[in-house]
Amino acid sequence: MFILGTSILMEQSQTVEQLFEQGRAAHTSGDFSKAEQILSEVLSLDPSFVRAYVGRGLTRTQLSDSPGAIEDFTQAIQRNPDIANAYYHRGFARADLGDNQGAIEDYTQFIKLKPDFARTYFARACARGELGDKQGAIEDYTQAIQLNPEDADAYVNRGASRADLGDRQGAIEDYAQAVYLKPDFEVAYYNRGNSHDELGNEQGAIEDYTQAIKLKSDFVEAYRNRGLTYARSGNEQRAIEDFTQAIYLKPEDASTYYNRGLAHSELDDKQRALEDYQVAKEIYLSEGRMADYQDVLDRLEELESS
Repeated sequence: MFILGTSILMEQSQTVEQLFEQGRAAHTSGDFSKAEQILSEVLSLDPSFVRAYVGRGLTRTQLSDSPGAIEDFTQAIQRNPDIANAYYHRGFARADLGDNQGAIEDYTQFIKLKPDFARTYFARACARGELGDKQGAIEDYTQAIQLNPEDADAYVNRGASRADLGDRQGAIEDYAQAVYLKPDFEVAYYNRGNSHDELGNEQGAIEDYTQAIKLKSDFVEAYRNRGLTYARSGNEQRAIEDFTQAIYLKPEDASTYYNRGLAHSELDDKQRALEDYQVAKEIYLSEGRMADYQDVLDRLEELESS
């Protein structure tokens, strides 16, 4: 009887392992609902199967069930506190739900177990940035870059954090490295354009915005910011052209109508300025932006009385 009992246990173990492999295959093929169903069956047969909790957690992540994924990763961690991947993926699920502090704690635990994985530092940097810890984010992006010097995204994000702390030159250097690594990285050109503009380098800003637009023809923000830079440099006609394109791409943006109105006003085109201010006024009012609404009312009154 003892031998028979052992045989039954071995057969059940093989069945569970086979089911797990079927679930993993379903996940790999993209059939996540089937994968979840199979992995749930695995866990009903063997509630201690740690890999099945992790697998179902990954599957639930793909099904946009972050709470369910967190439950599964937590179950895996409770059964094996040294299973690094469960911390890593639970961190992403927590970040997806806006729990950036919880995500940071999970990424930190993963780093303790696997300190040489660059993407975890990158993920923790993103979470720190979301919580306003720009210096902490910079430190993590720097660590990610040291582990993976070819990561253009890490340079762009570190540049953005540096810019947020007022280090425009440091930001420009990071964006330059990003475009060196990835010459078609339109966001890097756009961000560098912003930093050039903030440092008063209008020509450098225009060149970067132009390159961003070449790479992404519907880049609304690049048209808008290039228009603002043209306007500040006294080229109102080019500014109007950019604002017009931005409005074509995003017709609900009140600030672009407002800025185009300013440019028309500078060119003494009173009628077109009035038309743009009127549109901006209506959008500001509909969005409840009362300070901006009052500002455009003042502009209209000033223009109508001139």
